[in-house]
Amino acid sequence: GKITLKWSDVKKDLFENGSRRMNDYPTVKILASGLENHITNGFNWQKVSAEVERAIESRAASEIETLRGKSWVDWFWNLGAISPLLGLFGTVTGITKVFAQIMTLGKGTSHLDLVKQLSSGIFEALWTTIYGLLAGITLMMIYYLFKNNLEWIYNKWQSIFVHVTEEL
Repeated sequence: GKITLKWSDVKKDLFENGSRRMNDYPTVKILASGLENHITNGFNWQKVSAEVERAIESRAASEIETLRGKSWVDWFWNLGAISPLLGLFGTVTGITKVFAQIMTLGKGTSHLDLVKQLSSGIFEALWTTIYGLLAGITLMMIYYLFKNNLEWIYNKWQSIFVHVTEEL
């Protein structure tokens, strides 16, 4: 015999039987949103309604935002943007230290003593810049890695949903 699958049975099995096994998956939530809208609109088999597409796109956007929040991807951007500024702050403090040392030098200071005293402040300034840039570059790379992964997921969802809506 032929197996008939009714949406009410699928919905009950996936979402209402006390088992949240499938309801935890964003893809299932998105598909369910579109299918529920399709059923509500009376199974218009000739033409999938714009409401179904909107329901799917809206739920997909919501799920992507949930994933963004769980992945802390925006924190990588924030830290990546702040790190070079912290490095610049260290540069400014190092150069300030150098100028403070210049003001305390006496007239009889040799060039060699001058270079030795000033080099520690310049060293501090350069290394804080390097650390800030390295941290910023690394965090931005991690941000774009996560961002691209989220975009890949969203694009996969779109291709699945286009296929599903074409079948409706």
